[in-house]
Amino acid sequence: MKKRRVALIGCGMICNSAHFPALDILAAEGLVEVVAVADIRPDAARETAERHHVKAWYADPQEMLDKEKPDFVAVCTPNVYHKQWTIAALRAGADVACEKPIATSLKDAEEMWAV
Repeated sequence: MKKRRVALIGCGMICNSAHFPALDILAAEGLVEVVAVADIRPDAARETAERHHVKAWYADPQEMLDKEKPDFVAVCTPNVYHKQWTIAALRAGADVACEKPIATSLKDAEEMWAV
């Protein structure tokens, strides 16, 4: 099985306390490699990258998507940004896991699903 290149958008509590522990298990089994993290708060992105030994961090999630070309993206941002970054990651060719709730409105959720 091909090792999947994973990136995370949003470096807050849910990223660090829930997503990374799960990804660490998958990485230990050789299934994934976390290649980058992004957060509009540069200090949060840098600190998360350092804490989890991730080589690349970005203050611009779109730049990360463009440069790193991940296979899979976990969107761990506040809910109001789920739509923006889920659609951006899907359009970049990645599979996406989005934190809950998926969107702040049914209309936004339907637009995300359509993409």
